[in-house]
Amino acid sequence: MKTADTFSVLFWKAWAEFKRMSKPLMAGAIIWAALTTAATLAAGEVDEATAVTVRVAARVLGFTILALVVSFAANVFFMAMALEGRKTVGDAMNRVLPLALPVFGASLWMLIRSYVWVALIGAVLLGIGANSQNTMLISIGALVTLVGIILAIIFGPRFSLSLYIMLMEKKGIVDGANESHRRTRGYWGKIVGNSLLLGLCMLPVALLSLIIVAILGGSLGAASVLGGDEEVGQGMLLLAGAVGGVFNSWVTLLISAFSLYFWKDLTKTVTAHPRPAIK
Repeated sequence: MKTADTFSVLFWKAWAEFKRMSKPLMAGAIIWAALTTAATLAAGEVDEATAVTVRVAARVLGFTILALVVSFAANVFFMAMALEGRKTVGDAMNRVLPLALPVFGASLWMLIRSYVWVALIGAVLLGIGANSQNTMLISIGALVTLVGIILAIIFGPRFSLSLYIMLMEKKGIVDGANESHRRTRGYWGKIVGNSLLLGLCMLPVALLSLIIVAILGGSLGAASVLGGDEEVGQGMLLLAGAVGGVFNSWVTLLISAFSLYFWKDLTKTVTAHPRPAIK
C-alpha cells in the first residue's frame, strides 16, 4: 500500500517546479518587492515634530494600509502562478484582482473554523486588563488566549489546505474548508511536522538575507560618516534602506513562492492517500 510522500520527496518536487518557473517568479518578486518597500518606506517616513497631527497620522495609516494591501496582492500573485499554473508575469498579474476576494474570504473562513478568533478575543481582553490594571480581566484574557491557542493548534492543521483545494480544484470557500477538514483526517502530525521542517529549511535563507542587508547598510553607513558630507551621507543611508528593503522583500517573496509549491504538492499527496475514518 502506497503512503503519502515524505518531506524530502515533497521538498525536491517543489524545488523542481520552482526552478522550472524561476524566471517569471524572480521577475514578479522584484516588481512586488519594489512596490512593497516603497509603500512601507512611505508609511514610516514621518517628521517627528509633526507626528502627532491628525493629517500626518492619517497619512501614516493610509500608507500602512497600502503596504498591507500590496503585500496581500503579492501573495495572491504567487498563488496564481503556483496553484493556478499561470506561466507569465502578465497572466498572473491579471488574476490578482479576480482572486483577491476569494483568497481573503477563504483565509478569513479558515481562521474562523480554526478558532483563532478565540485567541484574538483573549489578547484584546488581556490588553484592556493590562491598561486598566484589572487583575481579574488580565486572568480571564490570559485564560481565553491560552484556550484559543490550544484550539488553533488542534484545528488549524485540519483547515490548512483550504486555500490550495479552493484554487487548485475551483471550489468555493466553504467547500474548500470542508474538503480540507475531510482530507486531512489522520494527517495532523504530518502537516505540523512538514510545516516545522519547511520553516527550518527556509530559516537559513531568511537569515542570510538579513545578514547581507545588514552588511550593505553598515558599509554605506560607514561610507557616509567618512565622507563628511551630511546630505550625501543621508542620501546613501536612504539608498541603503531602499535597496536593503527591496532585496529582503524579494527573498521573502521567493521563500513564500517556494512554500506555495511545497504545500501544493502536500495537498496532492494527502488527497491521493486518504486515511480511513476511525469507527
